[in-house]
Amino acid sequence: MSKPQKTRIHTILTHFGFQFDEGLAMFLLTQFGEEKYPGVSNAEVVYLRTLRLHEGDTAESLEAEGILCVGVGGGKFDEHATDDAPAKEGDCAATLVAKHLGIANDPALRGLLAYAYHCDTETGVSQYEIAAAMKAMQDLWPDEPQRILDWLFAYLLALRADQREYRLAIPIFDKEEETIDVRAEWGDGNPCTMATVISSNTKLVRVAFSSKNRRSILVQQNPKTGQVQIYTNKAHRVVLLAVAAALRLEEAKCAGRDVSNEKPEDWEYEGTVRGDDRWFYFKKGEMLFNGSKTRPDVPPTRIPLEVILEIVAQKAFCEAIFTDEVPEDASL
Repeated sequence: MSKPQKTRIHTILTHFGFQFDEGLAMFLLTQFGEEKYPGVSNAEVVYLRTLRLHEGDTAESLEAEGILCVGVGGGKFDEHATDDAPAKEGDCAATLVAKHLGIANDPALRGLLAYAYHCDTETGVSQYEIAAAMKAMQDLWPDEPQRILDWLFAYLLALRADQREYRLAIPIFDKEEETIDVRAEWGDGNPCTMATVISSNTKLVRVAFSSKNRRSILVQQNPKTGQVQIYTNKAHRVVLLAVAAALRLEEAKCAGRDVSNEKPEDWEYEGTVRGDDRWFYFKKGEMLFNGSKTRPDVPPTRIPLEVILEIVAQKAFCEAIFTDEVPEDASL
């Protein structure tokens, strides 16, 4: 006996001035709800001027017609109190959708759902947060809800891609990482450690410096471009000034230049060296870049990776040698 055909969803019904939790709820439906609600990923969004439905309509009757209600109508995705039912305590529109779709415990979504609930139930959201930005846009463009929803969806899609890459970075780091001890040590005798990974994943730095891994330095080479980036854990207060000078001297040697009379201190400065921009030293962040996502045009280093690692291990200095600081977990 064949299963009954699911109603195809063609419309999501919400209200003007929708809040962050309702916007996130609609995003979750379009991204994760297609199996349960065929058509929802391409559904049109319609906006009401009130939380009440038209006379005679209910969230259930509208769903049977292919319309899902979010934040209106007192249905399963509306936490507001109605004439017939109290508010759904402990939930917001986004958490109701997530629970219904079975994704509430997804590690990549837990923080976002908690934030959505906080924004829906608490006051005092910073003006620089995403929910406050939405509110500002609602005030500026009260009659253009689709413009605001498109902006929010673009942000959430980028955030989802960022989280996906971070999750992919964890097994890459666990499998590919090599650890080298740097000359400095912590006050408890544990060495400052340098991780090296060959990968194009841009989230490895967060994995390397998480509270689980606690690396002091990450040297990462992109296998596609040959470029090398050197990152440091801020909690360990690593200084790369001498590393920058040594790598620049080595780069000049690899280019055939005679540097026998050069003094290392003459190469110890921020930015790049005149005539060769292969290594950019960012002092404020204690990072050393041979190209990056924002500078893909930089030629790859001529220095073999093993020589770079040797220089970093010998020249990096860890100022936090006598501290018990522990880096915070960088995961979302």
